[in-house]
Amino acid sequence: MVTPMRISNRRIIEIGALLLVLTPPVLVIAIKGDPLFVGAWYYLAAPVVVISAAALVQPQIWLLIGIALASSLSFLAYQWVQLTAQRVEGLLGLGHLFSVSGALIAALAIAYISRRRNWEDPRGLFVAGLVAWAVGFVIAQVIVCNTVFYCGGILSPLPQLN
Repeated sequence: MVTPMRISNRRIIEIGALLLVLTPPVLVIAIKGDPLFVGAWYYLAAPVVVISAAALVQPQIWLLIGIALASSLSFLAYQWVQLTAQRVEGLLGLGHLFSVSGALIAALAIAYISRRRNWEDPRGLFVAGLVAWAVGFVIAQVIVCNTVFYCGGILSPLPQLN
């Protein structure tokens, strides 16, 4: 006889929170269509790749939820810029795609640090995941959008200093 796997109520809440923060960009697609022209797969693939890579280090779930929320917020920011633009940028989604690499590096770094130092505070882990994604994403965004790619109204071009 096979015994069913038991999942704690806490784990159910954590998984539900993770899924909840990944939903808003998908809702925008369902209501308004794909404003970034990258395909619906990308809205799931980018966060799943980063969260899965960070999960390999086995950090606390609240760090992953912070990373997921930052991912959703980055999509929402890009979608908002695109939906409110007077002139739609056809390749704006590529700016997001190329900036995810910075978020991935930062997420891996904070997951490793949090695991190594045994961080336990859920709020601190949540904020650390959120901030790590954002900092890594923005650094990559500034580099990409001001050297090799035009990112429309997001960050490019930065004012030139003379």
